Amino acid sequence: MTARVAVKQYLTTAELAALLNVSVRTVQDWRYGRGPAGPPYHLVGQQARYKPDDVNRWLQKQRRTA
Repeated sequence: MTARVAVKQYLTTAELAALLNVSVRTVQDWRYGRGPAGPPYHLVGQQARYKPDDVNRWLQKQRRTA
């Protein structure tokens, strides 16, 4: 069995920040436990990568109703 990884499907911290219209520092703060918890991430070497499906699930959990 061969593992298949679609590397392009993962977002960098900068890409996630741009997608969510927040600063890179905000995403880093989420990752480092400063403030609310952010989306799950994978470490590739020392670089954080975010799977879009994980980000979408995290966003759904952030939804608030009035």
